[in-house]
Amino acid sequence: MKIYDAPFIRAADRYTIEQGISSADLMERAARACSDQILKEHPDIQQVLVICGTGNNGGDGLCIARHFLELSMPVKVLIHGHRESGTEDLSHHLRRFESAGGICESYSGRLPDIPQDTIVIDALFGTGINRPVEGTAATLIEQLNESGKTILSVDMPSGLPANGIPEGTVIHAHHTYSFQWPKPAFFLPENAGYTGSWSILDIGLRADFPGHEHAWGEWVDSSFVLPFLKPRKTFSHKGNYGHVMLLAGSKDMPGAANLCSFACIRAGAGRVTLADDGREETRDEIMHLHRNKLVPALESGQYNVFAAGPGLGRTPSAHTLLKQCLESFRHPVLLDADALNLLA
Repeated sequence: MKIYDAPFIRAADRYTIEQGISSADLMERAARACSDQILKEHPDIQQVLVICGTGNNGGDGLCIARHFLELSMPVKVLIHGHRESGTEDLSHHLRRFESAGGICESYSGRLPDIPQDTIVIDALFGTGINRPVEGTAATLIEQLNESGKTILSVDMPSGLPANGIPEGTVIHAHHTYSFQWPKPAFFLPENAGYTGSWSILDIGLRADFPGHEHAWGEWVDSSFVLPFLKPRKTFSHKGNYGHVMLLAGSKDMPGAANLCSFACIRAGAGRVTLADDGREETRDEIMHLHRNKLVPALESGQYNVFAAGPGLGRTPSAHTLLKQCLESFRHPVLLDADALNLLA
C-alpha cells in the first residue's frame, strides 16, 4: 500500500472530486466508512461525544455524529471555533446534523460533563495542520487527554502533522481511523503514543491522481505480499518449493539463527538448512550443516537460495566465510544485517 504525505492526499481529494463526486458526498462516504467501523469494533457503545473543528475534519465529525443520531444513539457535538467561519462543507453537514435533531454546543474553555461510558471522537484537526496547536485548542486537547475516556481520531490525531513529529499539543488517541492511505507520521516511533493503533478505511479516492507515482513510501502489508505467493498444488511436497541455505547466528547471537530459519519456513521455503557450528537450537524441521562444510555444499548445486547475515557477527572469520560463499554460489542470494556490514 502506498504512503502519501499531506499535499498528495489533498491532490487525490481534488482529483476525485473533479471526476464527478461533490466534496460533501466524499465527506459523507468517509464518515460512513468511519462510523460503520467504529460500530463494528465497539458494538456496545453507549454514548458518543464528537469534538469538531471548523475545517473539513470537523465536517467529517458532524457527518459521523449524524449517522449515530440516525441510529437513535445518544450523541453530542462540541465545536471549537466560530462555526460561522467554517468551511462550506462543514456548514452543510452542520445544517444536516441540526435538521436531524442534533444539538451542537460551542467549546467555552472547559469540557462538559462526560458520562463514564462515553467514547470521544476526535475530529478537531486533520491532515491539513502544519503548525503547533496553541491557545484554547491546545487547552481542549489537554482536557481531552486528561479525561480518561477512550478517544478515537478521525484521519489524524488532532495536532499531529501528517508528515512528521509534532511541536505542540497532540491528542493521545486510542485508535486512529485514517482514510485511504497511511500517513508518514504513522511510521515514526515518536508518534506511537499519539496515534495508538491505527487502521485504513477505503473511501474511494482515485489512486491514479496526477503525481501518484511519487509516493513517500510503500507499506509492505498483506495486500502487497499476497500477489507474490503462488497457490500450491494439492499433491505437491516440500521438494517442490526450494531449498534455502542459511548462514546466520553466532555464539553471541544464537537467537538470530532460530528466528531467521523459522522466517524462511514461514515465507514458504520447502526446506531450510542452517549452517552453524553445532550450538544453535532451532525448530525440528530445520536441517543443520557445520560451517566447515558450507562452501562445498553451495558448490554442489543442491540449494536454490543462499541467505546470510542476521546475528552473523563481524569477525574476520565471518568475513572470510561470507566472501567464499559468494564466490561459490551462482543462484539467488539474500543478504541482510551483518552480511551487509561485512561487505561495507
